[in-house]
Amino acid sequence: MAGATRMLKFCGWILLQDLRNVVPLCGWLLSIIAVKSLRGRRTRIRVLGKKMGCRMAHMGTIKESIFDDGYSTDGIDGDVLDCGANVGFSRLAIERQMKSGRYVCVEPDPANVGLLRKNYPEAAIAPVAVTGKNGTVTFTTSKTGITGRLSEKGTPGITVEGKTIDTLTREFKLVPALIKIDVEGTEYDALLGAKATLKLKPRLLIEIHAQYDVAKIETLLKQQGYAGTYKGNNIWQFTA
Repeated sequence: MAGATRMLKFCGWILLQDLRNVVPLCGWLLSIIAVKSLRGRRTRIRVLGKKMGCRMAHMGTIKESIFDDGYSTDGIDGDVLDCGANVGFSRLAIERQMKSGRYVCVEPDPANVGLLRKNYPEAAIAPVAVTGKNGTVTFTTSKTGITGRLSEKGTPGITVEGKTIDTLTREFKLVPALIKIDVEGTEYDALLGAKATLKLKPRLLIEIHAQYDVAKIETLLKQQGYAGTYKGNNIWQFTA
């Protein structure tokens, strides 16, 4: 019952943003109930005063990251590295909390990168996958734009460049105050490539998709002096 009430509140909030949001909202709800093929259809939606290109499935991302405050955190005074920036809704949620610093988006899905560039023409974007070590990797794209991931061995996909968080931090000359990680199941590997960056003690927002990975990640980060807090919707905040 509480979940249904929350969903109704979200629908009302979306319409308050702009009544023209009724089309993507109805498409998204219909895709949940019956017509799954609608989830990959492209649309435009206005959120927090900004018109964004996306797919119907991204309505769920808006709910988790903005409406449910999944990416809310204390004021951010420094650079942000957004690993798994998708089409930019995480940036929309996080950037308004920044006091200073640069924002770098990392996204390997070519279709998402195209929408991200249109949504944020001025953005610093690394069109690569975040990996535990540098090198080319195979990436499986998704028609919905929200579940692309590094491919398991033998799974078909596209070849993309993989870079570690340490490499990205160095190349963009960042001093991260916040690192957001949403990489569809390879969060632990991403952190293995962040050993030097974690010494700077940035705040971490990590969407952990597999429950058994929570303990692994907590153990790894505890060694670096971090403690975690669960924020809901699989999102954890870690601070040192």
